[in-house]
Amino acid sequence: MVASQLLFSSAAIGVILVTNTLQSGSLFRDSNFNASRCKNLKLDTTNSENLLKWFPSKSYFTQQYLQSNAPSLEDVRGKVYRGYLVPVGICWSISYFLTNFLFGPGSWYGKQLHIEDKSKTVSNRAIGCNLFSNGKGIRSSKYFFTSIQPSFLDRQPSLRLNYSTFNKFHP
Repeated sequence: MVASQLLFSSAAIGVILVTNTLQSGSLFRDSNFNASRCKNLKLDTTNSENLLKWFPSKSYFTQQYLQSNAPSLEDVRGKVYRGYLVPVGICWSISYFLTNFLFGPGSWYGKQLHIEDKSKTVSNRAIGCNLFSNGKGIRSSKYFFTSIQPSFLDRQPSLRLNYSTFNKFHP
């Protein structure tokens, strides 16, 4: 009985993960993709309906990412970015739960990039952190190194966040 339940649960998780991957669409730049559609929209992040005007599907979100240029480290130095989880894809509710209830000390608020410049001593990397709102204010946690590296998807330059150095054994 337990073995069949475990097998069924594993199969269900597998179907969800395969569906999530398929919803991403092509992981290569689509030359027919029209990114200019977004240039005329004013990004209003006050609710998920407004975000869906920018990203109506997960495959559109993926193409928007692939068509974007990486920022320079100087462009993002010290900036705080308010983060929003775009409600697209079958795993959105799981991502929302993990990010807001398990990942940090409060609801995820965004990221701050390059809070301390380490570019001269740590091979052109800088430190960033996630920001969380706990009802009493904003708190930083879950630190990472930032760098410009080739994307794993298309080898184009991308902003990479590497958490491994700071968060191996931290709750």
